[in-house]
Amino acid sequence: MFTECSCMHFPFLSSDRVSPLRSARPPKHLVLGAHGEGIASEYLRSIGYSVRQRNIRLGRDEIDVIAWDPEDQVLVFAEVKTRTEKTRSGFNPDKTAAADKRRKLRRAARRWVAEHNFDGGYRIDLVCVQEGKVTNHFKELSWD
Repeated sequence: MFTECSCMHFPFLSSDRVSPLRSARPPKHLVLGAHGEGIASEYLRSIGYSVRQRNIRLGRDEIDVIAWDPEDQVLVFAEVKTRTEKTRSGFNPDKTAAADKRRKLRRAARRWVAEHNFDGGYRIDLVCVQEGKVTNHFKELSWD
């Protein structure tokens, strides 16, 4: 049986130790990434692609955009690289997509294809967004 004791003190329950809840805002890099994915998706639609999915999580891996290219009749797994402004050294997305990132993207694409029993052709593209617009679209990257 529990009896209340006035001598018990629980400092960890004290209201002065409770920190205010943090804002529910996502980190800036996630906001920037989502914005870039939106711009890339609109660009892909403008050139005739059909955007099927965005921001797909497959375990620890991620695919930014999945779209259908009607001209080549292939599914496109698009990696989107976004920068807010021009840099002096230039925007080199091929250098920002490190070997580990490329390996994870290949793995995610293969996993998506297997999980969806997709038996058509597919490729991996890189879409570069800088200062609010698409600056480059590299098709059929060699990610090896």
